[in-house]
Amino acid sequence: MSDPCGLKPGYYYITNRYDQCVGACHSKIVVKGEKTRFCVKKIQGPTCLYQITLDNDYIQHNGSLVNAGHINQLWVIEQWGQVYSVKEAGTDLAWTDPGSAGNPVSHDRQLYLSSLNAALPQQQFKFNKV
Repeated sequence: MSDPCGLKPGYYYITNRYDQCVGACHSKIVVKGEKTRFCVKKIQGPTCLYQITLDNDYIQHNGSLVNAGHINQLWVIEQWGQVYSVKEAGTDLAWTDPGSAGNPVSHDRQLYLSSLNAALPQQQFKFNKV
């Protein structure tokens, strides 16, 4: 039986829909030009609930911005065809890339949370197994 959640535990490079890498700039989680390895761990249960870490830090949010820190934030990662949405557990707030559609020269755009609309390219991410 295959996993309906789509992601197996392990290390991933995360990119936006336009293959721009998601990484860290200090504690901010941003879209930038460098590949960054994230650890994705599935939490037991019926939903697609995950913990995402970067080195020894959890991926969390601080208000509406996504960053790395010490709070064990859980995320629902849902597959939509070839892309995924990443939503804060228990809410409808999802990772959103503030950049314009595929603009390759705009770096260090910090991800933020906004209401999930999986049809929006700004909320579509790819998880590429390392």
